[in-house]
Amino acid sequence: GFALYVSNVAWEAGWQDLKDHFARFGRVSFADVARDRDTGRSLGRGIVRFDDEASARRAIVYGNGTVFMGREINV
Repeated sequence: GFALYVSNVAWEAGWQDLKDHFARFGRVSFADVARDRDTGRSLGRGIVRFDDEASARRAIVYGNGTVFMGREINV
């Protein structure tokens, strides 16, 4: 797969929210939001993995700077 790093993710966002947001660019095979291992609190960043390179490239070009749950994300 082709994994992308996403930053400035809203604190309340979960992996499913991230997956749903990026599904418009292609099939998302995996999504996760990094969390503090002690508190479980979001670290404001995540990973989204696509099955194919074309979808990952679309996500970079068209997903960077989009508003996700009230915050402008960086891909």
